Amino acid sequence: MSNSKNSNDGKKCKKGVFFPMIIILIGIMLLLKNFGLQLFPSWNGIRIFWPLGLIIIGLCIIFRFKLLATLSIILLIGLLVSNGINTFVSDDDVENFSNEITLNKSSSNLELDINFGLGEISIDSSNKKTITFDRKSLNEHSVDYNLIKDKLTISRDDSYIPKNPTEKWNLKLPKNIIYSINLDYGVTSTDLNLEDLMVDEIIISSGVTDNVIKFADYNTYVSIDSGVSDFTFKFPENVGVSLDIEGGFLDINKKGFIKKDGKYFSQNYNISKNHIEIDVNGGIIDMELEFY
Repeated sequence: MSNSKNSNDGKKCKKGVFFPMIIILIGIMLLLKNFGLQLFPSWNGIRIFWPLGLIIIGLCIIFRFKLLATLSIILLIGLLVSNGINTFVSDDDVENFSNEITLNKSSSNLELDINFGLGEISIDSSNKKTITFDRKSLNEHSVDYNLIKDKLTISRDDSYIPKNPTEKWNLKLPKNIIYSINLDYGVTSTDLNLEDLMVDEIIISSGVTDNVIKFADYNTYVSIDSGVSDFTFKFPENVGVSLDIEGGFLDINKKGFIKKDGKYFSQNYNISKNHIEIDVNGGIIDMELEFY
């Protein structure tokens, strides 16, 4: 009887050790962080490869390597928490940077490619003849921009992966140029005010995003290939709009639109001078359509 009681107490003790060990581990990491040290390396690859840890843990459980599974869980949690602690950035760490990008004097068209990972992007118009590029960032050199003839590419430095969503970009574009805009981004909030700009094409490839786009009364083609995203489109009331949707799951407010030949058309489409054509491919998308 006494042996059975001791055995049960031992099992309770083992079961009660796991979560205290996690708390102790986190406490040690936070303490080391305050002294400028770290228990685990801060590796950006953790963001990509951490699911491999779950696979290893699952295999350990299947083959009854319980001790190894427990240690793997603790190690994985330690790596994830440590990476989060070491990459946490306060607002005091973020700086403001501003650049003026001078375009070719003879340019009447510009292809604008934006490659962005994590954060916020906004685009607006400007009366200047240059592109104003303002941003809030951790690093002055975290962005590359390259202008070749009539093509401007703005992207993250490949050696720099943003540590948190505090990176913010704001571009102000001259009004007297016709733009083709290519947006490629991951987890991002975007606000594109194109009301006073001439944009004939927008190509969007995105992951998890929240997007607001205000269009001009101008002929524009839009292609969207997205993951899980919210889109709010704002159209001038006298522009015609068509929607062509293929694949994925789409929750859309179709008020003011009619369906014909598998596409959706605004009621004023046939009598409008200018048109906005939108193609949507795949993903889980919530879309709001508004006229102003």
